[in-house]
Amino acid sequence: MVEMIQIVIPVAAVLIGSAAAYTQQSIPKQASFKTIAQTTSVINTDAGPVKYRVPRRYDNVTLKNYLVTTSHYGVQVKDGSHVTVDGGIWRHNGRPTKISASFAVGGGSMLTLRNVTAIGSYDPFLPVSTKFKNTDGVMGAQRTTLVIEGGTFKNYWDASIDTKANTTLKGIVTVEGSRVGLKDWGPLVGDTLVSRNPRDGHISCLASPAVTCNIHLKKLIAYDNDPNGLLVGFQGTNGVVRIDACELHVPASMRVQWIKRGVTGTNLILGPTCVKDGKVVVAPRSR
Repeated sequence: MVEMIQIVIPVAAVLIGSAAAYTQQSIPKQASFKTIAQTTSVINTDAGPVKYRVPRRYDNVTLKNYLVTTSHYGVQVKDGSHVTVDGGIWRHNGRPTKISASFAVGGGSMLTLRNVTAIGSYDPFLPVSTKFKNTDGVMGAQRTTLVIEGGTFKNYWDASIDTKANTTLKGIVTVEGSRVGLKDWGPLVGDTLVSRNPRDGHISCLASPAVTCNIHLKKLIAYDNDPNGLLVGFQGTNGVVRIDACELHVPASMRVQWIKRGVTGTNLILGPTCVKDGKVVVAPRSR
């Protein structure tokens, strides 16, 4: 017998920026191979009538191989649940004038993303009225747990991954074509991060009143065509970035680090395949 739960899922085909309509549905805790052409969110614990917002409502739910386009939060978990998204293609076409993400976790919850492909809507030719464009691939709040196992997160207006959570990157995680590849405000450990052609830096290390960036990556593989590109930017006091090994397919002129004015106590620890004599070590071209 398949265990069923009650879940709030928004009705498909709503207009971007419009008020969402929600319906109460039953789905199995293992929900697989579903296609949704357009919706606001698939799981959003802030959505729908308040009377349906039961703590841990989505605990142990797995969404497997979904093909979805969302305009707000594809999956937002803030009720203490542990939700897993396994595979699938998640497209985000919301306007960058509002904060949103393909995946978001908060409220003491846990989110596991496994071999997901997430694609944003960044378009350099789209006129946008807001000064700060803010859509992310993944958004993690403090006092939560975020686990990303493989997968690709690309073409977002802000960051491919933007996290204050206790974050773990397992296997090879790819970020590509967003303003920043990895934007971190808290503790993060990872195996291999592949970062391709960000518009404003591969890694950004920040701090908030409650948490401070502390990154340890075993390996960074970076691709960049910008001669003035940036490997690591520090925007928070006492931030730490440690990268044991690198494979840098970048111009020799790439900046190793940038520290925002007024920021102090930063610590950048790079292995010998990352930097030498203050300059990036460019990986040899494959024959």
